[in-house]
Amino acid sequence: MTGRMLLGAILVGGTIFSGLACLPASLASAETEVSPCQTSILTEMSSLQDLPAPVRSLLHADQSGLGGMADRGQSYNTTDSVDDRLPMCRFAGGGQGDGCVVIAVQRGGRSSSVQLMAFELIRAGWAMTRSTNLQAGESIHSVRDLVTIIYGRPADMLDR
Repeated sequence: MTGRMLLGAILVGGTIFSGLACLPASLASAETEVSPCQTSILTEMSSLQDLPAPVRSLLHADQSGLGGMADRGQSYNTTDSVDDRLPMCRFAGGGQGDGCVVIAVQRGGRSSSVQLMAFELIRAGWAMTRSTNLQAGESIHSVRDLVTIIYGRPADMLDR
């Protein structure tokens, strides 16, 4: 599912609760017809430190424990047998371009998943504009694959 609403999300007191993650409701902004993620040349990112600081903040990436996010290759709670010292999700990779970030996040818990997200720089700052889960049979081998799955059509950025 793509768009403004997260599948299975619940809005409570200005916070979106989606699975085991909670994201501020301000992340669900209006989507644009053509995203800069589809038209920019994106540089691959392999660490949370590659993300713009405001995007890391939106993801609670600088927090520790259950509410935080592990960096690529670090330990996290992969199952529903939870260690309170570890986060429930881990950065898997992504890409960054002019005013655009796309990422993949591994989520642990009873039903582990891979969440794909797009963030865009809008007037008010960085906002998540799309979110979907990787479905059975889908795989990501490149930033182009990530953009194609998030937006439901091939990325223009590398077709030129």
